[in-house]
Amino acid sequence: MAIPLGTNDLKIFRRHLTDCRRYPGVKNKPFSYRPRNAQEKKTDTCECPIWCYGYLAKETRTVDGRTKPKRVGPNSIGVNDWAAAEREVAALYERGSLPPVQTAARPIDNNAITVQYAGKRYLESRKNGLNPIEQDTYDHDESLMHDRLFPYCQANGIVYIRDFENRDVCNQFTESWRKLRRNPGDPLAITTRKIVLQRFRKFLSECVENEWMKKSGADKIRIAKPPTAAEEERYGLELDEYERLMSAPDSPGLTQLENVETRVATELMRWTGMRISDAHKFNDAEVVPNEKGDGWNADFIQKKTKKRCVTPLPEHVKVQLHALPGRTEAGKKFFFTCSYTALRMRVDTFAERAQKEQPFKHPFSPHCLRHTFAIQHIHQGTDMKFISKWLGHESVSVTHEHYGNWIGTTKKIAADANREANDRMLAAAAEIRRQMNSERTNSTATPLGTL
Repeated sequence: MAIPLGTNDLKIFRRHLTDCRRYPGVKNKPFSYRPRNAQEKKTDTCECPIWCYGYLAKETRTVDGRTKPKRVGPNSIGVNDWAAAEREVAALYERGSLPPVQTAARPIDNNAITVQYAGKRYLESRKNGLNPIEQDTYDHDESLMHDRLFPYCQANGIVYIRDFENRDVCNQFTESWRKLRRNPGDPLAITTRKIVLQRFRKFLSECVENEWMKKSGADKIRIAKPPTAAEEERYGLELDEYERLMSAPDSPGLTQLENVETRVATELMRWTGMRISDAHKFNDAEVVPNEKGDGWNADFIQKKTKKRCVTPLPEHVKVQLHALPGRTEAGKKFFFTCSYTALRMRVDTFAERAQKEQPFKHPFSPHCLRHTFAIQHIHQGTDMKFISKWLGHESVSVTHEHYGNWIGTTKKIAADANREANDRMLAAAAEIRRQMNSERTNSTATPLGTL
């Protein structure tokens, strides 16, 4: 039966991958369609991508001078969930045609893959692929594309991804990187440059695997410039600076709850030494009684190292956390409801309000709260082995390396300790000299019996 012009009629189906667990060992795997009953839902156990084929109202072809409907597909929709697939199909119906650059279908001419296409496909695969990444990691990848790569290519006339096979092109791109949020326009710190370079390499390696380019020009780039003394040092907050931070006014642009969340997240990082990535995903299942049963610990897996870390959780911080409404997911209460990026920016602006009248002695970032935790414990003479364990460092030597440079309060304590030690040693030396002089005097005196 002929399909009339102007018809929207797409069929969606799951196209099973080679390693699909639903059909193990089956070479020619069948397509499967949306489950219609409980039994079919039970067998729909994989997450292979969903494709579509059929007709769209504005997709036509000309045969012998006559306009006829054009069959489209099969095309990947770029998702693996049936509900999401139907939403994508509804959007295609509304449009009536395929977008100029298909959402997930690979163009035929690999030599014409644009930077825009490659970047958008990479983000889609990172977010909606079989192994989707966490939201904060996705946010960093998205920033690399939309805040760095796309604007740079547009400004420099770079259209095709194959141009990044050239090492010099990659070098020039990395040299253009600047800070985007705090002190925008300033050069990136060495450690940040290395992290962004790692993300850029990952993107280009995916392009190579997809055969969009022959090689990655970023593989041999090395950031060899030694870090400056300021970049090597870890600065925390002085106690009076931290008090000023916690006394800063709320942001009028946030709700009361959002302001409270910002303050509680700040307290959590300062009193546990958590990184902000760990604070953001902290939940009630990670609050556990300590060994003595008279307090609490934060027992969590560090996002950066993937290793378990246990650190004391002060009572007042626990109370503040449990007072937050939070959000429930998979039976756990996550204390902070915003995204990782939003939480980081809120803590940054919180510190900016605290420095309105008087700036901190050193530049602030949320990571300074982790340094504050470590350095203030050093002030109090806490055993470095404990501090190292609480921070989740590999060894005490790593902690010593990180905190060899002290903030002002520690230097004053060290100076006082040095002065007191010198006074004691000088007093001891004076006592020894007094005794030696006394003995010398006694030895030269004339005995009474000889007179």
